[in-house]
Amino acid sequence: MQNLSASVAVMDAGKILLIQREDLEVWALPGGGVDSGETVAQAAAREVFEETGIQVELTGMVGIYSSTKWHHGGDHAVLFTGTPKTHHLQPCPNEVLDLGYFSISQLPEPLIWWHRQRILDAVEGKRGIARLQDKIWPFEPDQRMDDCREMLKTSTQSRPEFYHKHFGQIGPDGQQLEVE
Repeated sequence: MQNLSASVAVMDAGKILLIQREDLEVWALPGGGVDSGETVAQAAAREVFEETGIQVELTGMVGIYSSTKWHHGGDHAVLFTGTPKTHHLQPCPNEVLDLGYFSISQLPEPLIWWHRQRILDAVEGKRGIARLQDKIWPFEPDQRMDDCREMLKTSTQSRPEFYHKHFGQIGPDGQQLEVE
């Protein structure tokens, strides 16, 4: 079954809110999976609150990002823009190592490569786009992300090294803007 997720490019004073994920120690937009019984917009706002402790007002939808070669038939992510309604940042224990607002010209590293394009799209004011982001699931088709986290626990690589080895490569189709 394909994965559906939602994330938010939260902007405040010209800076964007990013989280450092605990699992791979990489920086990313706040977001996550859409739960049964909730809308994509509800999921986006919930994920921001769970991961950062702030409430957000969604201000627009940038677009849909598809990775058809990701596990279980593909990954589709909806990106919204938003502004903070509250300002006390509180990282989610066991999920977020660090978080903060960053200038677009000084984004932290390592940053998940497919989020970099999403950030640029949001900052450039794109709306209603569809973009293929060809990331390929690097493991056996039946392996889930939880299985990868277990592999990481026994790996001799650092978490960022594990990310770069397994998730850091753009697939052969690269990134393609399908609908502008």
